[in-house]
Amino acid sequence: MSHRISGPALPVVVALIAAQCFQANALAAASLPPPATIHWSACSADLVSEEWTAAWSGRLECGSMRAPLSYARPESGYVDVTVLRVKAGVPAERQGAIFFNFGGPGAHPADYLPLTAATWNLASANSVIDGDKRRLADRYDLVAVVPRGLEGPSFDPCGNAPGLGSGPDPIIDLADWNWAGFVRDAREFARRCGSQAMARYAGTRAHVLDMEHARRSLGEPVLNYIGVSYGSWVGYRYAVLFPEHMGRFVLDSSMDVTATVEQIHETLPAVAQDLFERHVIRQVVTMPAYGVTEPDTKAVMTRLNGIAAHARRAWMTRMQTPEDLAAVLTLGRWIDDERQMWLDGEHWDTVGARLRTRAEAHRFSTVSGVDTAIRTAAESFIDMLRPSDETDDGRRIGTYLAATCGDTPWTKSIRQWRATAQWTAARYPVKGGGGVMTGLICHHWPVDAVDAFPVPGLIAAPPMLLVHAEHEAATPLAGARRTLEALPAARMIVSRGMLGHGVFGMSGTPCVEKGVGRYLLTGVLPPARSTVCDFRPSPPSRRIREPGAWPTTGDLHEALRLRLQRS
Repeated sequence: MSHRISGPALPVVVALIAAQCFQANALAAASLPPPATIHWSACSADLVSEEWTAAWSGRLECGSMRAPLSYARPESGYVDVTVLRVKAGVPAERQGAIFFNFGGPGAHPADYLPLTAATWNLASANSVIDGDKRRLADRYDLVAVVPRGLEGPSFDPCGNAPGLGSGPDPIIDLADWNWAGFVRDAREFARRCGSQAMARYAGTRAHVLDMEHARRSLGEPVLNYIGVSYGSWVGYRYAVLFPEHMGRFVLDSSMDVTATVEQIHETLPAVAQDLFERHVIRQVVTMPAYGVTEPDTKAVMTRLNGIAAHARRAWMTRMQTPEDLAAVLTLGRWIDDERQMWLDGEHWDTVGARLRTRAEAHRFSTVSGVDTAIRTAAESFIDMLRPSDETDDGRRIGTYLAATCGDTPWTKSIRQWRATAQWTAARYPVKGGGGVMTGLICHHWPVDAVDAFPVPGLIAAPPMLLVHAEHEAATPLAGARRTLEALPAARMIVSRGMLGHGVFGMSGTPCVEKGVGRYLLTGVLPPARSTVCDFRPSPPSRRIREPGAWPTTGDLHEALRLRLQRS
């Protein structure tokens, strides 16, 4: 959904939107309490690993800030909100703070902020590509407000969210009786999780107001911000409420902020399927080194859809590289050989050991390096078959659903979700049924959010910078371009050829790394409305990690890449 306004109606519409934004901002500001005292201390080991607290030598701190449970109803009581920060490396040159949200909803900043700050801190100030990151680490505190529900008063364990793990999947287990079970399980889970008190007081609006409360409590004149993925959703909504307090804003891998969450979920399966076919299947069927016998995309998808259901549940959404696909196609045939033994109840350890032995002896490719890569992938996919009795993190799932279900309306009926499951199974199976199950849960979510957030339209926000990979399945580029359309003063940088989630700091692409770094340091935006430049990978790390020393930049980038994929 894009907003195009032209002709004589433009002044009237802009005036109306400006009045609505002013009214929303005035109401938000009126409901904010006085600044709080943030009590800082060393981070506990259950929040941040002792390795990081030792490495930062006091620069990494965790704080607690008192905030209203509901900013709209202060009489509802108060909650302690956790805040993390890495203090500026050169206090005499300190210029302010940069706030972060790393996505989710439900991504815990303790898993990301120390790593991000470390990559900036390890950069050389003399580096043409990364020098600005070092200057940012020296001059700015790096701050993250922990979303409600992840710390302090939170969600009790809700149990495993049905259909969101490796269990039954509504686009694989398509029988009518299975569907009835999915609907029942989604309803029961939504009532169990959504009936908890925190479900009413978490979500995006509460987090945005917590960020503003933290800014005022820290005495910062403006809020500088980097939001990744869902963090862009947070940043845009901060811009709606508090445009006069915005500093330099970066929306990295932006969601489509003009759509509802339901509409966003509807677009993702087709995008994921297209990227998988173009960047994974095409490579394995055109390069003999992968040893794949299927001649084309249709044949590969037919083969994948014919793999035993329990293996498809574990594998389908986790194939990201040609090596992954080549491994799965071979393992799928071996699973067929083991199917009867599996059905007869043979213990997993026996079947798994037999598969591993077979993988070790098998020649996947005549090219040595490719052979090794496929075998490594095969070992990982064999491990994915192991039955799991792990319980989902109730805090993360509850925090995710409080925002996902509570931010914007979910309008599809159960019948429409059934049709969506069948259509997705037929056309876009690589995405899996997680979106369908999220829709069923949100359909039954019992909370009329106290601080629900309508979908805003065009806003007269100050300039901000969007940065995006060309090929992105979680937050597609088309949606980010619609966000750009909704922000007349914004600019965008696209890394052409890049496949990934989370862009700034994850490459050696000059227009991205220098463009974003320069903007955060100086406020100078790229001159063009949209800049496109070719992706360049990060140069290999030349340093070898010594015992007890910080990780190498390459290790940090890889850890961040894997975490951002899950955010």
